Amino acid sequence: MDKIKALFNSPEHVKGYDLKTRKANWLGPEILFGLCFRDICPGEKILDLGIGTGLISELFHKAGLEAYGMDFSSGMLKACAEKGIAVELKEHDLRNIPYPYATDSMDHAVCGGVMHIFEDISPIFKEVSRITRKNGIFAFACVDHNASCTGKTPIKSGQMTAMVYSHDRAAIEKLLEVYHFELLNSLEFSVFMQGNKNHQHIFQAYTARNLKVK
Repeated sequence: MDKIKALFNSPEHVKGYDLKTRKANWLGPEILFGLCFRDICPGEKILDLGIGTGLISELFHKAGLEAYGMDFSSGMLKACAEKGIAVELKEHDLRNIPYPYATDSMDHAVCGGVMHIFEDISPIFKEVSRITRKNGIFAFACVDHNASCTGKTPIKSGQMTAMVYSHDRAAIEKLLEVYHFELLNSLEFSVFMQGNKNHQHIFQAYTARNLKVK
């Protein structure tokens, strides 16, 4: 994980991140926004976990929502701040709980290009369940275990090699059940790793409703 942090904080990665996502056919922001569009309203608060440079929050910001962001990369947060799309940005590692937000303080939450760098994603579900209000929407995307690979695969970025973790649907559905979410929808899409059309991962986007069972 130290290698991942170093990568996401490197000036080269931060500067070229938005362009890299376009070359990779990264449609996560548009897909997640579209999947939960009917359940969001202008003026509501949305927490973007792993906000990065703000590619997802930019769409919600344009739709009139107040975006709050958290990321473990100070470099990515600086790039996001320069876009002026977030009400507040906080530097925090998603593995460390509790997150720095009060219970029921957000209407919705989104987590896009993050889960594939974590082997254990249960802390994310636990904290989103706590932080979002009842009936709030959680939109997220992860590499699909069954469609893409088995467990984890190495991927190179420049001189660094990092691991990509996949999560199968059964595991996702179990997490939703444990933390009291109702699965609403899902959609499969492909991403070209390092812009190579012959090297791709299959992602699965999900939306779920927080049932807030006490």
